[in-house]
Amino acid sequence: MRRFYYILMLPLILPSLVLAQQNQTPTKMTLDECIQYALQNSVNAKNAVLDQEIAEKVILERKSEGLPQITGNLTIQHNQKLPRFFSTKRTAFGFTGMDSSKYKEFLPTLRDKDVVASPNFFQLPSSGTASVGVNQLIFNSSYFLGLRAMRTYRELASRNASNDARCNCECNKGVLWSFDK
Repeated sequence: MRRFYYILMLPLILPSLVLAQQNQTPTKMTLDECIQYALQNSVNAKNAVLDQEIAEKVILERKSEGLPQITGNLTIQHNQKLPRFFSTKRTAFGFTGMDSSKYKEFLPTLRDKDVVASPNFFQLPSSGTASVGVNQLIFNSSYFLGLRAMRTYRELASRNASNDARCNCECNKGVLWSFDK
């Protein structure tokens, strides 16, 4: 029951503890200062600045295509248990490297056509490969044309950023002047 009273009292006491904006004094601004503040803090102006930054990053990304590209690859494979190699007695004897006069002594209990399972000597227990590649764009006319187009793209992005802010400012300035009079 006590908890219930505490929960009921919380909404009554909490507002008196919160001092959100009581110590802030209002600032007086001229019309030009208001316009400057609006230009700097409007959503459109901030989006235009972000668009300009994105354009710069896209330009850097496209320029990097002309730089040397280095790639590397490393592959390691280890077989815990190699598969067995199945062959006839005659084939297995051929891989032993023994003299042909000793064929009769090689697995004497098996016939020539019997199948023999032996360790796989064709496959290594571990293998690895490594490769490094370098690619360089030496001459590509479309790349150089793209570099020239990027300059125009940069100018267009910065022009859009300033035009957005100015257009909103001019529209709002006329409205403010009409209220000011």
